[in-house]
Amino acid sequence: MKTSGIFTHRASGLDRKVWLTMAVTVLLSFALASYRLITGEKSSACQPPLIFIDGLKDDGSRTSLTGEHVWFKTPIASSGNAVWDFGDSTKRSEGFNVGHTYTHEGIFLVTVTLDGGCVTRTKFMVNVRQAIVVDSAGNIVEHIIGSDQVAPGKYNFSTPDTASSYKWAIENDNNFDPQYSRAGIYTFRTEGHYTLKLVLNNDRNRIYRKEILVVDPSEKNNRQAKPSRGDEDIALVLPPGPTAPPIQAPGTSSDTVKSVAPAPVAPKPPPVIGTSPQTFKSYLQSLVCGDMDVKELYKYLADQGATKVIANKAYTTFDAFCKEIKGKKLEIESVEFKKEGDRITEINVGYDKKGRLARNPCKG
Repeated sequence: MKTSGIFTHRASGLDRKVWLTMAVTVLLSFALASYRLITGEKSSACQPPLIFIDGLKDDGSRTSLTGEHVWFKTPIASSGNAVWDFGDSTKRSEGFNVGHTYTHEGIFLVTVTLDGGCVTRTKFMVNVRQAIVVDSAGNIVEHIIGSDQVAPGKYNFSTPDTASSYKWAIENDNNFDPQYSRAGIYTFRTEGHYTLKLVLNNDRNRIYRKEILVVDPSEKNNRQAKPSRGDEDIALVLPPGPTAPPIQAPGTSSDTVKSVAPAPVAPKPPPVIGTSPQTFKSYLQSLVCGDMDVKELYKYLADQGATKVIANKAYTTFDAFCKEIKGKKLEIESVEFKKEGDRITEINVGYDKKGRLARNPCKG
């Protein structure tokens, strides 16, 4: 029997073109699924890098200073490699935890490439390290007058410098509108680290900054307060009552009774000038370079020269530490301290001794 021509291009009852279409569809489905699987894994790994300043993770509100060593870290572990571009035209670095020092100010775009495919970027601000100026009496000249630590609310600031124009800004607070007078006021609404910037005469050589820590003291006390228990004694503070009349001796009249003179009031101690770890770090570097005297920092310390210092995990005193580092070729990398009130009771310092051929931090 002669077969009809209509069945000559069929296999298993289906036309070959149908089989070809189905095969192409299956292959495209597998390719799409593989692509989504691969890109899905990489997208979960593509997270912005972490930045650490003075050993503390940057929350986006802090800035670095020129000459300060900053650490960058990938947020995830990987078996491949990570390549860093710090955005300042310097040589790229490899590793999942790398350090870098910026030599000039600006806003830099930091890029990290993971495993040759996942690319993430973040912006990072670097400010110029301000030179510390001391007057003839040994007092530090402040270009910006204002508290280093305040509670949320109104904050007053000013400058003793005379100029033809003034411009104030807070670099990490978008709610701050520029102000153009010699003194100003601003209301901080949230806690955090802020950088107040002053530009005089629109001159890049007359730019000054001040670090401000805004923290709610009531919240701090509540966090530190111990939970009360029923078996603990509760101390009641009563208002002062009326002063008792002088005791009258028998046989004397009230007119002959002499009043007891009040006890002399002790003079109030001089006000304490607070400082931040970042500012104190710059002071120590100036001490290394011979631009400051150790006694200029006594006003911040609870025990002055005998204040406890942990320098690169070795215990010493502030005077002994300053004597050891002064004039040496080293760089202060990190500073943390403990306080009682406004006085520093313990300082933890990390520093790096530079080799003979390394750059001298004191010479820029």
